[in-house]
Amino acid sequence: MGRQNRRRTCDGDFMQTQKKSFYLKDGILTYCDASDGAVHEFSYKKLTEHVTGIQGPAGEVMYVVNGDERSLLIDATAGIGDCGQLAELFARHPYEILLTHGHVDHCGGIYCFDDRRVKIRLNEKDRTPKPGLKRTVLETGRSIETRLWFVSPVCGWAARADFTEDRDLHHLHGLADGQRFDLGNYEAEAVKLAGHTPGSMGILLKEDGLLITGDAASTLTYLFLEHSLTVEQYVQNLKRIYKRRNEYKNGILLSHGRMEPRSYAMLKELITIGETVLLRYDRGMLPYYPEEKKLHISTSSGEYEACQAGSPHRETGRAYLLYRQDRVR
Repeated sequence: MGRQNRRRTCDGDFMQTQKKSFYLKDGILTYCDASDGAVHEFSYKKLTEHVTGIQGPAGEVMYVVNGDERSLLIDATAGIGDCGQLAELFARHPYEILLTHGHVDHCGGIYCFDDRRVKIRLNEKDRTPKPGLKRTVLETGRSIETRLWFVSPVCGWAARADFTEDRDLHHLHGLADGQRFDLGNYEAEAVKLAGHTPGSMGILLKEDGLLITGDAASTLTYLFLEHSLTVEQYVQNLKRIYKRRNEYKNGILLSHGRMEPRSYAMLKELITIGETVLLRYDRGMLPYYPEEKKLHISTSSGEYEACQAGSPHRETGRAYLLYRQDRVR
């Protein structure tokens, strides 16, 4: 990050580097950019000795994982502010970036990094077009206009100047199922969680007994997007990782909402939802809704309801699955 001025104050921690200042107090990180007068607030929370969560202004969460010798940045927020300097406040060692998938709210900040010096990893299936589609998952959120669209419901004040311009990344690396990262007395493993996107990956942190799921498993999991897999494919992939639940017995970390571990029972709940959808689909029992609408089902009641795309996120602690009627099997 270059030379930085850092001093303790009576009620917080202040850091300054070049024209950017960072003030940390009580879980809030205030980012000030003297070049344009912008001020942004992020939340942060130390979850274990090795893992810190950082939540962007639009509610998206990235994680910094520190071993004794190396660090990892899991996702890169939607890109408000300088994600690179933000990450280095918490990364103790040289790091690389693992992207759980290619959507704008997880990859928007990668354009802050020099990909010739920092390895940025994304699964191949989110870097290549799905048959029948022209754009890759990563390309759908590349432009500043798309990033603005994502954050605007929460951050109506956001402007183009708050984001780093997009550019071609010539040194994007792969992220494969089973790929391991030795951080020094601490290991992370990439695991397949395809469904939300074809290349969705989870990051398993065995020493802490945690699994970072990205958007592959959340309180409201989207399977209706143009790149999403079928409900059947998604359930198969969830079952595969659920068999390893003893390796993340302390819970799963989501990429939206509260920065705290949730019970891995959420994965079982999503599996149950998916199996219920498949069973009723095969029996011709799924209710019909107009083509432009989606289906919304919860396991607690077994009820379906019509739901438009872009419905507000539900932070209820329960799992919901939003999927397309024509993409069940």
